[in-house]
Amino acid sequence: KILNDMIIYAKETELPVKPDAVSYNAVMIAYARVGLPRKAEAVLQRQYGDFKAGNKRAALDAQSFNAIIHGWAKAKEQISGERAELVLNRMVELHKQGILKERPNNYIYTTVINTWAVVGKPDKARQVFDRMLGDHKKGNKNAKPTLDSFNALLQAYSNAKLSNAGELADVLIEKMKDFHLTPDKSTYISIVRCWRCSLGHDPRAQARERELNATIEKSH
Repeated sequence: KILNDMIIYAKETELPVKPDAVSYNAVMIAYARVGLPRKAEAVLQRQYGDFKAGNKRAALDAQSFNAIIHGWAKAKEQISGERAELVLNRMVELHKQGILKERPNNYIYTTVINTWAVVGKPDKARQVFDRMLGDHKKGNKNAKPTLDSFNALLQAYSNAKLSNAGELADVLIEKMKDFHLTPDKSTYISIVRCWRCSLGHDPRAQARERELNATIEKSH
């Protein structure tokens, strides 16, 4: 309502009270937090229209897109992963067109990975993870994966209860070394869950779970 009032007041008085990016982002974040991504997307469309109409203070930024992606993760709908990735694709396209200054950063990529993890699509989560690695390799320094990025993919493997989740998790841990990342307690707990998925499928599973639990105990 406040956003609407600002727009109406600006039209009626011609005073410089038009909503800026901060105003639009605040509304999108509020919708995202309660799992209403469609409402957040509608606000983004409105912001973009306002910007195209001449309100330069309404320029889109990375926070706008991250809010919507977070909203889809929060909604936990079957289409959440697909819609989150569409938002990511839209962000990339707008950057290429010069409308958006920022390229996707590691936080945005990680949120999309997490969205796919929530709906149990580990292959899709891995594709976004690999896409982030590729973007970073091409020069996007802000796309460098973080520990949260790896943890999100580990969660995707365990959520899907893949029979080879344990092996996939160990491969991912080795990949962490390329980025000088050290697993934390959350990482080890996720790996344990992955190896539990491999019980009865991989003869190493039981021993690996004991080893990892011992590591967790030592970290206390």
